[in-house]
Amino acid sequence: MLVAAQVFDNFEDGDFNNNPQWTGTTDKFIINSNTQLQLDDTEAGLSYLVTQNTIANDAEWRLWIKLSFSPSDNNNARFYLISDQQDVTQALNGYFLQFGEGGSEDAIELFRQDGSSSESVCKGTNGLLASSFEIRIRVTRDVSGNWQVFADPTGGDNFQLECVGNDPIYATTNFIGLYCKYTVSNSTKFYFDDIYAGEIIVDNEPPELLSVSAGTNTTLLLVFNESLEAQSAENVENYTVDNEIGMPVSATLVEGNASQVLLEFDAPFINGFNYSLSVLGIKDLADNIMEPQQIPFSYVVAAASDVVINEIMADPSPEVGLPNFEYLELFNQTDASISLNDWILTIGTSDKVFENVSIEPNGYLI
Repeated sequence: MLVAAQVFDNFEDGDFNNNPQWTGTTDKFIINSNTQLQLDDTEAGLSYLVTQNTIANDAEWRLWIKLSFSPSDNNNARFYLISDQQDVTQALNGYFLQFGEGGSEDAIELFRQDGSSSESVCKGTNGLLASSFEIRIRVTRDVSGNWQVFADPTGGDNFQLECVGNDPIYATTNFIGLYCKYTVSNSTKFYFDDIYAGEIIVDNEPPELLSVSAGTNTTLLLVFNESLEAQSAENVENYTVDNEIGMPVSATLVEGNASQVLLEFDAPFINGFNYSLSVLGIKDLADNIMEPQQIPFSYVVAAASDVVINEIMADPSPEVGLPNFEYLELFNQTDASISLNDWILTIGTSDKVFENVSIEPNGYLI
């Protein structure tokens, strides 16, 4: 239950004037048909919204944000976590997350703002925001000023640690806020949703194994629903395959995605044969231990036409209810999961190499 000092808004009520009340350049924002907060201007400018919040220590902030363009110095967004002033386009004391900068190494970056100047507290993965993106953010801060910034680049809740830093200087706050800087061509392309500010949300749910796929005849890719604690995830004794395969010789968290584990075995899988993987003892980052699970899988060497290009989106504008991206949709026509590991998609002179991804039986991949 949220107390008065906490903020949560998913805009399902269709407005931003009540519960909570957002103030600022309110004429520059709308709630769109997807019940998301959206910038709605007709010219270049700076726009912002803020709402009251008083929790600054042992606190957590969350935000879903989408920018349908490549960020730059002139087109970027900020999420103000702490601010002593209502107008976040002016001088203030506080902290904000920056989304977008000049160049091609745009990253999520946490700044402390002192009046009109800013100093970086920590910076995430270079290039994460180099093009248009949809991402969900989680930030925590303890009473000693230790910050942690997490992100799920898919917009979901599978958070990966982006950066950590220490900065205890400002320990009180009056507002959280959103800030948009834009040229006229991007004056309607900022989207926000699921905003939270309040006490740290405690994770009591154990991890769950979602899927298993055989990338080669000696490797398995395991996909969990959240990031895992490394020691338990990389303990080979926590995994066993039946039919005389046994334990893997190695278990490794996938670099850049701590919710996935790559297992390597000595004994090879047989093409078309059915197996079962048993998993136990795996912990998440909050030390919740999963229930033992058994998941069936098979190793299948794909034949011609098992995977086909099912749909091509060559011209995404206008959006008409679809994502504003060019894309191909692949379809698995078989009754078996097919790994696309090391497959190559060639478009013109460009090659796209697939890594650690599978298509489920009769499933799709965009």
